[in-house]
Amino acid sequence: MKIIKLKPFDLKAAEAGAKVVTRNGYPVRIICTDFKNLRFPILGLVSIGEHESIDSFTVEGRWSDEGDSVKDLFMAPTKRQGWVNICDWLGGVEAGKIYSTEEEARAHSTEGMSIIERYVDTVPVEWEE
Repeated sequence: MKIIKLKPFDLKAAEAGAKVVTRNGYPVRIICTDFKNLRFPILGLVSIGEHESIDSFTVEGRWSDEGDSVKDLFMAPTKRQGWVNICDWLGGVEAGKIYSTEEEARAHSTEGMSIIERYVDTVPVEWEE
């Protein structure tokens, strides 16, 4: 099972178009943030497979006043990618700085290496923030 890193719901970011998900990872399309409901003014379409269901939420992204719910809103993690140089160092493997492009990483592949280090390869890496 993949663990999703969730950032707290941010109404301003959501209004600006940032991606939103439920606590259990379903994408949510925010329809409006001024629904005339005092406690639950946010309307969102929750995508579950090929279908969407409509739900309302508080300005904090809560689905219920009764504690945490799998339907609570969070900001979707942002996928990032880069390139790292792998070096063999005294029998151990070490990865250094993350570069934006493969070309940039390869250009720095042997930079600052001592005589006991050996460049092995440049590889892509991906992570979520």
